Amino acid sequence: MSLKGMHLLVLIKAFCRAERIKPFQVAKRHVFKEYGLTGSKEDIVLTALMYRIYTYEGILDKVVNKLIDQNVEELPCEVKYLLRMVAYFTLVDKHPSASKMLRFLLGYVAPQLARAYGWRQVRLAYKLARKAHLKSLEEVVNDREEIEYLLPRIVIDGVKELLDSKELKDFSKALLTIKYYGFRVNTLKANVEEVIEELKKRGVKVWKSSRVENYVWYQGRIDYDRDPLITEGKLVPQDEAAVVAGFLLGVKPGMTVVDLCAAPGGKTTHIAELMRNRGTIIAFDVWSDRMSRLIELARRTSTYISIYPVLCDGRRALRLIGEGKVDRVLVDPPCSSTGVLYKHPDARWRLTKEKLEELTRLQKELLYVGFKLLKKGGLILYTVCSVLPQEGEYVVKWLLERETCAEIIALRGPYDPSPLLKEAMRSWPHRHGVGGFFYALIRKRC
Repeated sequence: MSLKGMHLLVLIKAFCRAERIKPFQVAKRHVFKEYGLTGSKEDIVLTALMYRIYTYEGILDKVVNKLIDQNVEELPCEVKYLLRMVAYFTLVDKHPSASKMLRFLLGYVAPQLARAYGWRQVRLAYKLARKAHLKSLEEVVNDREEIEYLLPRIVIDGVKELLDSKELKDFSKALLTIKYYGFRVNTLKANVEEVIEELKKRGVKVWKSSRVENYVWYQGRIDYDRDPLITEGKLVPQDEAAVVAGFLLGVKPGMTVVDLCAAPGGKTTHIAELMRNRGTIIAFDVWSDRMSRLIELARRTSTYISIYPVLCDGRRALRLIGEGKVDRVLVDPPCSSTGVLYKHPDARWRLTKEKLEELTRLQKELLYVGFKLLKKGGLILYTVCSVLPQEGEYVVKWLLERETCAEIIALRGPYDPSPLLKEAMRSWPHRHGVGGFFYALIRKRC
């Protein structure tokens, strides 16, 4: 490994930038570019290390909190990640170079940070290293399943309602990596065959999805910022499980559709494509930066003709549009992202009981508003990239119990029925090689 103390300091700066800028990959690229590391051998090693530390973050925090009796979240960001990395190289990383990395942290990074934060805070790193050196991870962290599955207890307990212990282990392993990536082919601009032919010419291994129409998987290197197939809107980077949502909604030309949480626009532009731009999509989102990405994607894919962006909380849609006015509604609300942690490792340990309760309240409010927007006979699709029944099955059951005019329509693929709500559907990373999504289709019958 060619890393030096300076590289570890840069990595700490990238972690802290990522607390302000999402997704974390963007923050990392900005910092690495500032220090001339982009595209270097060190870039590859540091990126892998960043993923690993995110994966163990909750475990590392328990180590810090217990061994030095310090709430790590109360520390300055750079000191916090110094301690997490000390814990990682002391108790987790068994590579022969781990001791060298620890020396760099204590001999170079800690003195550098002491200039900004003072020695009183930075000395915690030396105290932690001394105490952790005499322990094993299992001695410090007393939750065996959290160590085994690298998931917080709240997620483990939630998934246990859906999977047995063997599948839970397979699921947790699948969240550590993703083998393949894929694209939705924008049929307004291209077809699957010509896209496959073009990518094969470049030496990219590519093949059609066996489950989802106009979707291709690939292995190889593709520059998402410069590849003309992407910049011209012929291909849209998207998870296969996310693309399924557009098909399930059953849109037709001439319909009025509301997307209550539309940005950054993958599903919204797909709905416009499926309607061949002959319809109206009212796209709500509360975040201006994400809405800007939706507008750019709509321009690139030539779907802006039928999309009307509204920078507003989707919960206000009922006041703006009125009850019983639209044919279809998509509710893809903010969630724990526990089904796609291979893409968002920084979210792995973020979920708390209080945060989950906050999310489920929001999800119920959005689903209720979406249902009220529907005309008689209209359909609403509720989908989340979460593997927790609290955000999926329980939210839908809440609406069905509340609204007598709501009836759930059984989904018959391309993924598996939910064990808790047989008419609903779930995709799984370990079964299907895609993100973990929940889907429920509901009709307003009166």
